[in-house]
Amino acid sequence: YPLWEGAVSHLFYAQRLYQFPLGVFGAALATAIFPVMSADAARQDFPGLCATVARGLRCTVFVALPATVGLLLVSRPVVAAILQRGEFTPADTDQTAIVLSFYTVGLLGYFAQQVLARAFFSLQESRVPARSAVLSMVLNLILNLALVWFLGAGGLALATAVCSYVQVAILAAALRRRLGWTILAGLGAALRDTILATLAMVAAVVTVHHLLRGQSTALMLLTAVAAGAVVYVIAAKLLRVEMLSLLRDR
Repeated sequence: YPLWEGAVSHLFYAQRLYQFPLGVFGAALATAIFPVMSADAARQDFPGLCATVARGLRCTVFVALPATVGLLLVSRPVVAAILQRGEFTPADTDQTAIVLSFYTVGLLGYFAQQVLARAFFSLQESRVPARSAVLSMVLNLILNLALVWFLGAGGLALATAVCSYVQVAILAAALRRRLGWTILAGLGAALRDTILATLAMVAAVVTVHHLLRGQSTALMLLTAVAAGAVVYVIAAKLLRVEMLSLLRDR
């Protein structure tokens, strides 16, 4: 396969870096709403279950979209600050950052997948998540074999990202047939507000990067992340984004 020297290490490190926001925020969010889903399903309160799923998806957008954009913006500084020392050269940093960027594209899919799968588990239905996972694995293999020739290790990461959205589409379609369109209630408005707040965050991160150009990577990274997070929260408050209060209460 057309993989460059050290590609396996670059894939390994990139996986660990993108799994951090997935584990901290994605799994935590799905775990937090799972008891509510289970209680709704046990009472056969399907309108309530739909509302819980919809809230989970809106919170997913609110958390995952800025995380995706933010990590794309600072992928190289993140890799450099954490890994670039000893035998890990600037060239390794560049290649790992490329792979990380491709993985990061799928963050929103990974987050949504956690919520939708747990909705099925709350209904004591595991066949749909299992079948979607198998289909995703088959597609992942096909895309791996195709994309690796064009993008190298980045193609393997991109294949994983694409398959996350395919699995979300399968789960969402099956859940919509079972519960109705209300599982997507308010998603459009949440996406609009999140995009606006994310644009404000991007402006803050780019400004910090420009002002601290030439300073240490760690200083620039920490300042950019802090400024981006603060501006994002302020923008969300100004837009009166519902998910901010929901996450704070959780």
